[in-house]
Amino acid sequence: MGNEFFSRILTINSGSASIKFGLDSTGRVETVVLSGSVVGIGFGSGMFHVRNANGKIMIEKRFQLLEHS
Repeated sequence: MGNEFFSRILTINSGSASIKFGLDSTGRVETVVLSGSVVGIGFGSGMFHVRNANGKIMIEKRFQLLEHS
């Protein structure tokens, strides 16, 4: 085992009404740490959610998202 190098890679994809993201861990094997999205940006209500590596929802919240900022 010894001097293995592990890092994290954050990927963000911004669309017109959504933002999707993922966090992966690298090493011998790349694995998903978490993923999620913000959807409904610019509409009356939106949703933010985060899933863990097993796909279980860790955070899920509804709220008004008028713009990306």
